[in-house]
Amino acid sequence: MSIAPFLAACDAFSAETGQSRRWLSKRLFSDTYRLERLEDGSIDVGVRRLERARADLALLVSEHSAASSSDDAVVAPGADHGAEKSLAVFSPAGGAA
Repeated sequence: MSIAPFLAACDAFSAETGQSRRWLSKRLFSDTYRLERLEDGSIDVGVRRLERARADLALLVSEHSAASSSDDAVVAPGADHGAEKSLAVFSPAGGAA
C-alpha cells in the first residue's frame, strides 16, 4: 500500500468517528504530526512501519464497526455513505479489497 491511500483511509476513519487526525496520528505513530508530515512530503515512512500502521488502523476500524453495529442506527440501502465505503477497504483479515 502506498502512502496516499493510507492517508485517505485515515481521513475517512477520522470523519466517520469524529476523532481528530492528530489523535489518529498519535495512536498510529506515537507522533501527533506524522500524518500531516507524510501528506506534505516533509518526511517518509518505511514499508514495515507503514504496514504496522495499516494493521493498527484496520484494528481501529473493526473496533469502531463492532461498536457502531450495536447501535440502532439505520443506513439507507443503496446510499453512498462516503467514509463507510472507504473504511470497508480495511479488514482485520488483511489488506485492501
